[in-house]
Amino acid sequence: MNPRSRRHSSPPALRSLLGRLLLPALVAAAIALPGTAAAANADTGACSFQEMRNCASCAELSAALEGVPPHDGRYEDNIKWTPLFGAFLKNCQRLALHLIEERNADPSLGGRYGSMLITVSTYWENRNPRVSAQWARMLKRFGADADTVHPDTGKSSRQLVTEGVVKIDYPEIWLEFAAD
Repeated sequence: MNPRSRRHSSPPALRSLLGRLLLPALVAAAIALPGTAAAANADTGACSFQEMRNCASCAELSAALEGVPPHDGRYEDNIKWTPLFGAFLKNCQRLALHLIEERNADPSLGGRYGSMLITVSTYWENRNPRVSAQWARMLKRFGADADTVHPDTGKSSRQLVTEGVVKIDYPEIWLEFAAD
């Protein structure tokens, strides 16, 4: 027998133990990887108008919104995903000014129930109310109006609040808009 052709084999008990421990782990890893990779890809999607949450910076969001009409956006789960709402989500106030002043975005439209006024007057996770108050002052300065009828709801911000459709979390902000 040729010494080079000799195979070093493990004792049968060790092979059996490795097979029982290693094989299930390898199979589980092979099954889990495709799902994990898909989930990771979904979480790290590209920044775009359709996926404004994925934008890492105001500059990236601005580039994604280039050429998008200022009032475009899907209405989903009682949120109007306009470029202005995207700027609010990322707290891109300069981009918001650009959208309002240069691209003629209506400062009343976008966000919760299609209303930027309701959006800045309600609670958002990880949003300091002082930042929402800054947005409210900016929107008001550019003519945001509680009586503007929103195309997606057919109602104004004032109607939505008066009818109890929306609960205002920051009444001091809301009153800046709702005062007659």
